[in-house]
Amino acid sequence: MAVANQPLLCGGEWVQGNGRILPIIDKYRLVPGGQIAAADQAQVERRVAAAHAACSRGAPGPHERGAILERAAALIEPRAAELVRIM
Repeated sequence: MAVANQPLLCGGEWVQGNGRILPIIDKYRLVPGGQIAAADQAQVERRVAAAHAACSRGAPGPHERGAILERAAALIEPRAAELVRIM
């Protein structure tokens, strides 16, 4: 199953990496299944700064963590069969 060039999840948004193109290897068949552009130095620095800022705000409370998990479940459930097939 070949997939297109995959974006990077950075700061909650999907962006194309500006660095080198790297193959995504299917770990079962050991063949390329897609590719991803790595982040360049400027993208890495922006993401590290964002991570430091997020850590300084502190961890989310129990209700917020619960809401995050419920949202994740809502996104995963409709694709459960597909996820099982590719894992």
